[in-house]
Amino acid sequence: MMTISGLTGLIAVSAYLFFVPPRYEATASLMVAHVVGEAIESPAALAEKIKSGTFFTRQTWSACGLNDQRQPGQLLGQRLRPYPNKNAPFVELSFTDTSRERSVACLAKVVEEVVGTQNRLAEPVLNNKHKQLAELKQRLATLRKTVEVMDGSPVASGLNHKEFLMHSLWLSVAMVKQAQMRDLSRRVDDLELQLASSRTHSAKLVSPIYAPITPVGLQPWKLLLAGGIAGFGLFGAWFVLVTQRKASRHAKA
Repeated sequence: MMTISGLTGLIAVSAYLFFVPPRYEATASLMVAHVVGEAIESPAALAEKIKSGTFFTRQTWSACGLNDQRQPGQLLGQRLRPYPNKNAPFVELSFTDTSRERSVACLAKVVEEVVGTQNRLAEPVLNNKHKQLAELKQRLATLRKTVEVMDGSPVASGLNHKEFLMHSLWLSVAMVKQAQMRDLSRRVDDLELQLASSRTHSAKLVSPIYAPITPVGLQPWKLLLAGGIAGFGLFGAWFVLVTQRKASRHAKA
């Protein structure tokens, strides 16, 4: 009886493994787009958009094998399981399918579409920053010419009181213009640096899509072992129940 119970558990697990195909998971961490150090939108807001049923196009549904589903957009948002990273401006994504290749292809298409959407959001903000930089450079060029003219004025001597006051005022204005020029130059340098550095970038993968060749969940040998143990456990429970019933009958007799 014990052997039969163990075999029953093994047969049940074997049937499960035969009829239920293995599933493979692909995962990715996506950094949101930034312009001069500021995120275009928060990871939490992006995660909510991905969950919605209207974010992705039919091409992405097709890449994920969901075109034939009743509500492919909502289903994809659920299966991607997006959630914002609490310690970094990332959104974590994953997709599980019976085909490892499709899991990877689906996630790659999802990332491509998310990056495109983020770039479109960043474009007007980035254009505005470049416009701001051009205006600052124009103001700096104009101010630099003014300072050059004022610095080129001859040093006055033998001035009367009124002329001396006027010259002092001229020097004061020149000093103010020089300070303004230094401030503008610093602002131009800072903005150029931020636009050219890692503080300004499109949405991107933190690392390549990760998709192990082993399926998710328990491995077949673990499932078989668990089935065998469950079978023997069932036998144990049956044996205890039968023993208790026999003991009860003897007691009544």
